[in-house]
Amino acid sequence: MTRSTAVLRAVARVGIWVFAVLLVAAAVWLAVNRMFDAPATALRDPFLVSPDDQVSDSKNIAVGVLGLNAPPRSDIFEYGARIKALYTSNAPYSLIRELEEGPGTLQPTVQGGQLTCWLDPDWTVFKGCLPFDQASTVLAANKELLDRFKSLYGVERYVGLDVPYSNSQTIFTLLRLSVAEIQLALRSGEHESAYRKWRDLMRFVKRRNRGTDTWVGKAIGLVAMGMTLPVLESLLMANPDTAKLHASELYELLRPEGIAAYDPNGIVRAEFALLRHSLENLPSDAWQQDRLGWLIHYLGQKNRILNRYASFAPEYAATLRLPWSEQRKQMVQLREKYVYPPDGDFVLDPIGSIFSVIYIDGELKAREMVHQMYVVDGRFRLATLLVRQINERVGDSGIDYFLAAAPPELRDPFFGRSMRWDPKERKIYFTDPDEKCTIDAWFRVPNLNRPPHLSPSTVNTNAC
Repeated sequence: MTRSTAVLRAVARVGIWVFAVLLVAAAVWLAVNRMFDAPATALRDPFLVSPDDQVSDSKNIAVGVLGLNAPPRSDIFEYGARIKALYTSNAPYSLIRELEEGPGTLQPTVQGGQLTCWLDPDWTVFKGCLPFDQASTVLAANKELLDRFKSLYGVERYVGLDVPYSNSQTIFTLLRLSVAEIQLALRSGEHESAYRKWRDLMRFVKRRNRGTDTWVGKAIGLVAMGMTLPVLESLLMANPDTAKLHASELYELLRPEGIAAYDPNGIVRAEFALLRHSLENLPSDAWQQDRLGWLIHYLGQKNRILNRYASFAPEYAATLRLPWSEQRKQMVQLREKYVYPPDGDFVLDPIGSIFSVIYIDGELKAREMVHQMYVVDGRFRLATLLVRQINERVGDSGIDYFLAAAPPELRDPFFGRSMRWDPKERKIYFTDPDEKCTIDAWFRVPNLNRPPHLSPSTVNTNAC
């Protein structure tokens, strides 16, 4: 027994010494790692830190959105500011989730998936989707949430926050409910009321998309646009006179703005702000919730990481503004130039260098998002053409010539070709830049020689 005890004590001493050596080595490594960090040049770059992104919480749509699930009869901006402050102060995720979805918060009575077919009630009802005859009841049950959402329509600024989009499902549900309200008005013959509701929602969605935001925020905006803009087809199919009654307003609302509508400079600023926030702030329960973030926070050289992104950002923003045909080549060049840091950086900052590779590579993979931005811009072009075609009373036999004569800003957004006309399905459309047989976007054309009707539900997306 004595011999065994001595052996155990010796092993314990060795273990303690090994642990102590490792602890000292880690402390020395951290000190050296911090000592070799680069000066914080990125934080002095006006391209990345802009006064344009400063707006008070009470005037920022993003803060109101964050507070949409506040308890009944609460101020959504005050509640959103409270949640934002918790993120800023590195509060535990569990506490933030409690405020966002805990007992006492106001949540939709339905899930978004139950309402997808309500975006166009002529669609075939699929499994899990509620019958449209329940729309009035569901809208009444969610009135306070919808009123909160509509209160954001009058707020003029949107600046994305350095926080996760944890309540995006609430946004998507409210968007579906807003569209269902428009469709309900159409089916009641209230064409003017339906148009006004759509116009106000459309203005709000466009304003939100113009704001400074990350790629995740832009993705939410693209989904919102995909739910909202196609409703115009239903409006015009039900009442083509809407195009004439509101011509000036529609031409302004539908005016294509290209990629500028999404503010590429604002995207890279928002991505930088999110990166900076994640490097400098660490919630108390980060080890359980985000271990990669924990490792980067303690083992990466923060300034060096931010400076790498600062060098990449202006060229990246300029690339996003290039015509589609030129982007692919430039993206390849950016990948070769910025994805892999110099060997010296890998020696000085191995953890941060690996993180930078992953982060910048992820930014360059956003090209599919850019593709969708072009598609949305093309939808605006199609919608403008449709309003013009109705107002100029262009008959079926003249639509091909009408499209061929369109100015450059109303042609295919990818290559500038004329939009195409399918007389059988009565749609104008353009195809995917890579898949020539795939229709990217379309609008139905009402038959002006027949009584107005609602849009049919199915569209053939094969152009060949």
